[in-house]
Amino acid sequence: MFCKYPILGIFVKASLKLIKEISYAGLEVIVSLIEKIFLSLTEWSVINRNGFVSPRPVDKEEKKKLIVNAALQVIKTKGFAEATVEEIATIAKIGKGTVYEYFSSKEEIVQKLVSDFFSEQENRFKEFSFQSSDPEKAIKAFLQESFFDIETLSDIIPIHFEFWSSGKGKALGLNKSMSERFERMAVRLNQFLREGKKQNVFIDSLDTKNLATVIISSIDGLILYHALFKPRKEMFQKKVNELEKMIIGYIRK
Repeated sequence: MFCKYPILGIFVKASLKLIKEISYAGLEVIVSLIEKIFLSLTEWSVINRNGFVSPRPVDKEEKKKLIVNAALQVIKTKGFAEATVEEIATIAKIGKGTVYEYFSSKEEIVQKLVSDFFSEQENRFKEFSFQSSDPEKAIKAFLQESFFDIETLSDIIPIHFEFWSSGKGKALGLNKSMSERFERMAVRLNQFLREGKKQNVFIDSLDTKNLATVIISSIDGLILYHALFKPRKEMFQKKVNELEKMIIGYIRK
C-alpha cells in the first residue's frame, strides 16, 4: 500500500508519531482508519507518480446528468413550483453552489431534463430503417418504440406541462423544441407510410402526411393517459396493441 502511494507512507508515519504517545494498543485500528480516510480522498482526487494529490478531472456532462436526474426525483414529488435548488443539490449529494456552476436556474435544469429525454428518443428513431420485406413490421416497431421508457416519460410530461403553463417554457425555447419533436416524428412515420403505399401494401387512397400527424397525436394522447392514471404495465400494453391493430387495419390493403 505504502509503495503504491508514497504520500500515504508520509501521511501515516507523521500521524504515528502523534498517536504513539496516546495509545499503542489501538495503533492498528488507528492506522486502518487513516488508510480509509486516505482512500476516500482518492475518490475525488488523483495521485501522480510522485505521490502528490491533485483534483480529479470532472466529467461535466456526467455532473449535469447527476443534477438533472436529482431534479426529476424532486420535481415529480413536489412539483416544479415547490422544488428548490437546495433540495436538488441534496438529492445529488453536492453543494448548492456546485449546481449553479452548471445551471443558472431551476428553469434551465428542467429545460435540459425535458430536451435530453426527447433527444434520446429522436436518436432511437433515427436508427430505424424501413423493413422492405415487411412494411407493417416497421409501423409496429415505430409504435412500440414511441412508448419506450414510458414510466420516465410519464414523470416528465406533467413537469413539462407545469413548466409550460408558467410561461417560462416559451422563453427558454421549450415549446419550440417540443413542436419540432412532433414534426420530426411525423416526418419519419410519413416515410414509412409512403414506402408501404409504394410497395402496394397499404391502400392507394392513403393520405400519408395527415395520417402521420393523427397517429403521432394518438401516441401523445396515450402517453398523457399513462401520466394521469399510471395504469399497470400489462393494461397499458393492451391499449397500445389496440392502437396498433386500429392503424394496421386501416392502412392495410
